[in-house]
Amino acid sequence: MTEESTIAPCSLIWPYFDNPDMLRHQVEVWNRYSSSLAAHLQFIVVDDCSTEPAEPIFRELRHKNKVLLRVMERLPWNQHQARNIGASVAQPMKGVENPWLYLSDIDIVLTAEAAFTMLSKPLDRSYHYTVERTFAPDFSARKVHPNTFLCSKAAFWQINGYDLELIGGYGGGYGGDGEFARQLSGICPRRHLDDVVTIGYGRRERNGEPAVIADADTRSLDRDEWQKKYRAAFDRKRRIGDMRSRRPIRAQFERVL
Repeated sequence: MTEESTIAPCSLIWPYFDNPDMLRHQVEVWNRYSSSLAAHLQFIVVDDCSTEPAEPIFRELRHKNKVLLRVMERLPWNQHQARNIGASVAQPMKGVENPWLYLSDIDIVLTAEAAFTMLSKPLDRSYHYTVERTFAPDFSARKVHPNTFLCSKAAFWQINGYDLELIGGYGGGYGGDGEFARQLSGICPRRHLDDVVTIGYGRRERNGEPAVIADADTRSLDRDEWQKKYRAAFDRKRRIGDMRSRRPIRAQFERVL
């Protein structure tokens, strides 16, 4: 991997909730980023009011441009608000007004090689980009992960981020993913980078086998109740013909690092 190419300034944003083993692995991976690559990046973790805080682990990140935010109240299915919070403070380099945002889940790893391949491309802000994901430990199947993508900060906020009224729908309870992707594609169509491969670790079980690194456990939340709320909110918004996200940040949060 050479680093003579121009690397696009980018904020890398991950929500975190009660998954210290995965965060520890992420920090180990990020610490392997070269200083010349990391100079163009901002590492943002949003701790979603975890009982096992991210701070002691995230402090081990050696790169200077790092931000740790913590949501101050425990809210169910709050990953998308955490993403909105991270996107609100994104500023990887001084003077860069419309940086790229890379958003993903804490159990999906972006290696230094993948980050360099992605950000050294001739990226066009009139598009957003998706990437491949393969699964540890066998690294066999590859597919697109809908919540892992690259877009400009201006595009993210043109649709006002994730819609918090749509929390609790399909996809494990978080909801709103599909509507966010639809609106984002409406202003900057999707392009796929099939040579950028991330690594997924955190599935609790796959084919009856334990995950390599266990994901945070959200089984105590009532998915049926939240899916009913999601469907009611979605139907109401569609009925009045206004699907726009409003008040994308509603929780109090603080900067820890």
